[in-house]
Amino acid sequence: TGLPSQLQPVPAPDPVTGLIAANWAVSYTLQTDPAWPSGVYLAKLIGRTWTGYIPFVVRADGTPADILYQVPVTTWQAYNDWGGKSLYDYQSPGGRAYKVSFDRPYNQWSGAGYLFEGDYNAIRWLEQQGYNVTYVTSLDVHTTPQVFQGRKVFVSFWHDEYWSKPMRDNLTAARNAGVHLAFFDSNNLYWQVRLEPNASGAANRVMVCYKDASLDPGQGSLTTVQWREPPVNQPENALLGSMYESQFDYGTSFPWVVTNASHWIYAGTGLQDGQQIPGLVGYEYDKVWNNGQTPAGVVALSASPVTDYQRITSVHQATYYRAASGAMVFNAGTNYWAWKLDDNSYQQHGADARVQRMTANLLAAMIANQPGAGAPPTPTTTPTATPTRTASPTATIVLPAGVRYSWDTPGDTQGWQRMRGEVTSVAQ
Repeated sequence: TGLPSQLQPVPAPDPVTGLIAANWAVSYTLQTDPAWPSGVYLAKLIGRTWTGYIPFVVRADGTPADILYQVPVTTWQAYNDWGGKSLYDYQSPGGRAYKVSFDRPYNQWSGAGYLFEGDYNAIRWLEQQGYNVTYVTSLDVHTTPQVFQGRKVFVSFWHDEYWSKPMRDNLTAARNAGVHLAFFDSNNLYWQVRLEPNASGAANRVMVCYKDASLDPGQGSLTTVQWREPPVNQPENALLGSMYESQFDYGTSFPWVVTNASHWIYAGTGLQDGQQIPGLVGYEYDKVWNNGQTPAGVVALSASPVTDYQRITSVHQATYYRAASGAMVFNAGTNYWAWKLDDNSYQQHGADARVQRMTANLLAAMIANQPGAGAPPTPTTTPTATPTRTASPTATIVLPAGVRYSWDTPGDTQGWQRMRGEVTSVAQ
């Protein structure tokens, strides 16, 4: 109560790059304390007529932990349209930005970013099960490869799409040193980004992603295109085992169809080949690619028929392989994995004991560094009461009839999917 505050301006976007940086004066500084455990925190700001949040992560450098959890703030920032610009045309009147700033609030979830899309489900479940977890952001993985020291398993949940070269290099080096990787999501490592200092010289405060080699003034291995595209030519499956193919509407799902049911990931689930786990595959999916980059020994753990937003049929495939270092690498190839671990006040989609058991099997094997190391049965999480977030203002957006709308990339409907929560209805 009584903290100082001041009205500060929303800056105009840079006319060339679209960058919006809120170079605000400091109103208050929160000092963390060494006694605070590593975790994902929310600062809650309560005004007379408004409530908002600021997310931050407390690291525990030098403290050993079984699991290193990456909060994907580079992806959060790519979709952050605070001030009127993001890396997507659908959020950016007059055209998308090529550069976005970390020196601004998040526009989503009253400032909480994308924490409550799926990461919150995953974090709740991991903590409830008593795992030894420590937390970092994707910027920490970019700047500080030492975050992998003393940690056994790197995990990523929900959506981890935007990666810098140092991020990927540091993760690859960790795998080659025996750190296990578990990607419980899809569409990972899709766009390469660069990080630049802000106008004051503070490092890594501006994220660059032109998404087109012909537009990017920086050429070569750091060109901000899809990792699989020239001139970068480093397909994601070389690290993940499988990689993104397509998507369907947010909220739409397809059943996970089991294959290789004898694999130890399925131990204790009772699942057999051809059996299904409803609602697990969506809204994006990965598959195995025959591009010469798939690591040796990749095993497909699912073969789930899907139909994407263009009505094209294909198959979702989760994968597992073991690297030469002995590191185990799992890629679920679906965003909705976290939704099946936990139900809470923000996301309730039917926690599934079989998905919980598969997760426990994977983590047990990776923590023990022993494929197939047993995991105890994991009961379905009972929803628990959590504070309900302050409702954001709602709006009705009316689109003029007879107008065609284009996307950042052909068929990219993520924009409209991500508008839920801020929009109550859309007039056709």
